[in-house]
Amino acid sequence: MLPLTKRSWVMIGLWLCLSALAVLVYLPGLPGGFMIDDLGSIVYNQAMRLDSLSFHNLYVAALSSPTGGLMRPLSMLSFALNAYFFGFKTVLPFKLTNIFIHAACGLMLWWVARELLRAYAVATGRVLGERTATWLSSAITAIWLVHPLNLTVVLYTVQRETSLSAFFTAGAMLSYLVGRRREREGRSAFALIWIVTPLLTATGMLCKETAVLLPVYLLVVEITLLRFVGRGKRPSWSACGFQVIFLALPLLAAAVYFSLRPSGFFAAWYFGRDFNLHERLLTEGRVVLDYLRWVFVPDIRQLALYHDDVQVSRGLFDPPSTCACLLGIGLLLAAAIAIRKRLPLLSFGLLWFFGGQLLESTVLPLELVFEHRNYLPIFGLIAGVSGTLWFLADERQQARAIKLAGAACIVLFASVTAVRAWEWRSEMSFAQYEVAHQPQSPRALAELGWSYGMYLNVTHDFSIIPYAVEMEQREKAANPKTIEADVSIADIYAVTDALPKAKEYLRIAASDARSAEPTKTFLFTLETLRHWKTEKDPELRHDIYDIFEGAIENPDIAHNNCYLAAILNTYGILRETDGDITAAAQLLNRATNLCPGEALIHINFAYLLLKYGDPKDASEQIDTVRKIHDIRYLGQLQLLEDTLHEESSSQHGAKQ
Repeated sequence: MLPLTKRSWVMIGLWLCLSALAVLVYLPGLPGGFMIDDLGSIVYNQAMRLDSLSFHNLYVAALSSPTGGLMRPLSMLSFALNAYFFGFKTVLPFKLTNIFIHAACGLMLWWVARELLRAYAVATGRVLGERTATWLSSAITAIWLVHPLNLTVVLYTVQRETSLSAFFTAGAMLSYLVGRRREREGRSAFALIWIVTPLLTATGMLCKETAVLLPVYLLVVEITLLRFVGRGKRPSWSACGFQVIFLALPLLAAAVYFSLRPSGFFAAWYFGRDFNLHERLLTEGRVVLDYLRWVFVPDIRQLALYHDDVQVSRGLFDPPSTCACLLGIGLLLAAAIAIRKRLPLLSFGLLWFFGGQLLESTVLPLELVFEHRNYLPIFGLIAGVSGTLWFLADERQQARAIKLAGAACIVLFASVTAVRAWEWRSEMSFAQYEVAHQPQSPRALAELGWSYGMYLNVTHDFSIIPYAVEMEQREKAANPKTIEADVSIADIYAVTDALPKAKEYLRIAASDARSAEPTKTFLFTLETLRHWKTEKDPELRHDIYDIFEGAIENPDIAHNNCYLAAILNTYGILRETDGDITAAAQLLNRATNLCPGEALIHINFAYLLLKYGDPKDASEQIDTVRKIHDIRYLGQLQLLEDTLHEESSSQHGAKQ
């Protein structure tokens, strides 16, 4: 084995320092808890509770994601393994895993930064020494690792999907960049460009679909740095072919697909949102410029997990900043194209950042604002701006000043991130600071009200009740078309045996359910009602039934069959729990008729039929589930088939 050179030891030392930096800034946030999407994807997901590492268990866990077109199986598998080895008693192992993945992403991006700087040197004819490339790549990576915008990816457990996808996407970038460098040098590059790069991209897409943006990132690199040039200054047909196959053709296919959709497709797609496609595109212009501002000025007073209080742009001048922001984006893009030869790194950074927003900040009917969408986009911007400033300062013999500025930037960003991590040290602290940063956010207010309620359940400290009720009332004021606040207040009073007050708020919720907005939060609130304890006053159960009846009568819900079916499904399960089998069967039967393509409803109906001795009708429901072939429910389908077989065998034996 060859001894390590001094340069190798320096690089190892740098990597260790970068990894340590990535870990240290997030340590204050490790004691925090699971939150929002963590609950549905991990904590309450029965597929995560493995009793063994059998292929079947791992397969079912991998395909158990409630979100994502490709099911994100690799991310889900990582959560399942965390749960198997460490359980759910503490979130610590989950968050530690996230931190280590973040550090691994940083190391992968360190190599990417070096390749980008090499490409820049070739494109501009500059001499780039190994020492400069090493330290400049390290500075870029350090800034990215400690940037406050990345905090939600690391400490929000379920966003491991983003960091895992980014890790493989960065690997694909590195493979492509090394391949293109080898191609320019006259060496073989086919395997790296055409085999390794697509494979790593596909692996990233199995973590989260954002890896599909890799060809966009590589197009930016080609336009600004590599310029589609191969060996001997000749055009690179591999670079051109890669873009045609992996970007142009998929875009053409997507355009054809959406052009053939029926006229009401986008309206149905946006059902449950308080904005449409046009309004989302207008609003995202303002949002993306906010992201850009936070990259350079990460104001801790504005950074938060919840940004649901953002004003929706209803028109080009409503609010007036909409038009100004769209013009600003247009000017920045035009400037990036104009300077791509004079300042290629800066051009690269701007185009990379905007290219990274194309999936989650355009047409998809997602939430308007989430900081984790900037995880990879800000890397290119940091690399472009840092590299440009370094080379400009070096030309003017100001290298020392830019080094001090870079060090100060790392210390400042690390400090802000550490403070944010400290704010996430517990569920209560997280909720309190979310409200402090976003006082008009309904979700932040609901989160704090929920935290107060959990504290009340554990400590029975009745002095917290006024604060909990105040938060829920503020949430109701911020979002009047919701029943979540009323149900939460009713729960607080039910826990403290103030049953008349609990009834009062449940009845308010039943009335408001008839006009509530049909959102995912509304469905989740109805789901929570299944778990209410009403032994002390059975009349509370009837008040809960009234909430479901009000939701079913809601005219905004009645015309969306599958949304209504989801409510009927939850209501049916509740009635079955209460022993009203006839009502449960009627509700679930109606739900299956309204939304015949939803496998979960058929599964729930089949369980009900099997439980109460009707294997014939249960078999019909199971056959429907097979035809739907929703891979998320293959594990439950297998259990149903086994139960049906046992029930049928039992009945056959009884007849004999």
